[in-house]
Amino acid sequence: MSREQKFLSLQSQYKGLSIDREISTSMWKETGLSFQVQFVKRNFVPTEKSDVGINVGINVGINERLLALIRQNNRLSAKDLATELGISARQCERIIAELKMQGIIGRKGSKKSGYWELLG
Repeated sequence: MSREQKFLSLQSQYKGLSIDREISTSMWKETGLSFQVQFVKRNFVPTEKSDVGINVGINVGINERLLALIRQNNRLSAKDLATELGISARQCERIIAELKMQGIIGRKGSKKSGYWELLG
């Protein structure tokens, strides 16, 4: 059997292949001397897995704790707030920036001698 005949034999086998009841069709794609077979599962419904809900819950808790710390001592620096919350300074800065953007907190005065103000 020649190489071309083997290829055609494989092609015909894969084009009509149905492994079990769940596999309905196969998609055949030829690219140059190679080929690709994609099997499509019957009644397949893709689901998106996301940890957004988990992360939002964690961040809401941190936001509330950060606001509570500011209520207790509005002269804490972002670094001090991060230490108290047990998070990185960068994460604390991101949370503060988001709260500023939402109009919940604001900073009055200079970076060194300023204080936090709860706006909303």
